[in-house]
Amino acid sequence: MSDSHKHVLDREAAIEHAGKFNKSLSLLNEIIDYGTNLILRAYKDSPKDEKAACLIFVFLRQFLVHLDGVAILLSSGNTNTARLQLRSLWEISIVVQWILAKDTESKIRHFLVANFRKEKQAHSIAMSESPEAKKYPNLADFLNASEKLVKRIPDQMRFLKEYLAQHDLAPIDAKFEKYYLERDYDEDWYVVYGRPSVSRISLRKIAKDVGRENEYRLYSYYSQEAHGSDLWRCIKLRPGKESTMTPLRDASETNDVLVVAVPLAARLYEMILMEYRPNEATDNFQRKLKEWKQQSREQ
Repeated sequence: MSDSHKHVLDREAAIEHAGKFNKSLSLLNEIIDYGTNLILRAYKDSPKDEKAACLIFVFLRQFLVHLDGVAILLSSGNTNTARLQLRSLWEISIVVQWILAKDTESKIRHFLVANFRKEKQAHSIAMSESPEAKKYPNLADFLNASEKLVKRIPDQMRFLKEYLAQHDLAPIDAKFEKYYLERDYDEDWYVVYGRPSVSRISLRKIAKDVGRENEYRLYSYYSQEAHGSDLWRCIKLRPGKESTMTPLRDASETNDVLVVAVPLAARLYEMILMEYRPNEATDNFQRKLKEWKQQSREQ
């Protein structure tokens, strides 16, 4: 087995370079640790309803998944991939802010229905006469090869249908179904939430609604990298000289990533605290923020 070409991927050198940012990475891990404990504290003080489960166990948890991914990638000297996580961090933060701004219960119900419908459609592929099975025949054949899975499908489908048939969810399910029949797929939950009064709710509109439209440039900027269309990250062009490719790993922009990631974490934590632990949000958390800012300035 051949070794990597060191001009393209030098793992050892990238990790060594990342070591120069140990203090910054230590701060990031401290912020992640705070978030993991926040999950338990916030849920303990919540009504333990569907809204709390979605905000804490889904959105906050997924935010921490990506933030922990940033820490792992930065410790390996891979700022290129770490930057891609910033799209997800930003998206989660503005969606949570938008959910909490108004009409929260309805937005949560649309989010739940969208997820239960997605699960129901996935299970339907294993049911031979379903529209989904006809749409994905190869996948249906593969799933039906598992006798254990086929036996489990009816009970799971019954559970999903009963959940969606609840009096406060059934009208939303019917709303999704109406647009599903028109397009042959479910649109994003926040798009369906806005219909029919709003033609289409986008992430940009969500950002605008919560006063953060200027930040949409961040999402758009990192989208270029996610889709492999950012030439300037990949090539160094110099007048009169041959162009060269940049290495796969480069730790030099570690602090640039943290400058975006850390404030997004602080923003989401404060929103969750204000919802479920307001005293901590205005007292202990503000002291913690000052500590983190002081440590950031010392890097």
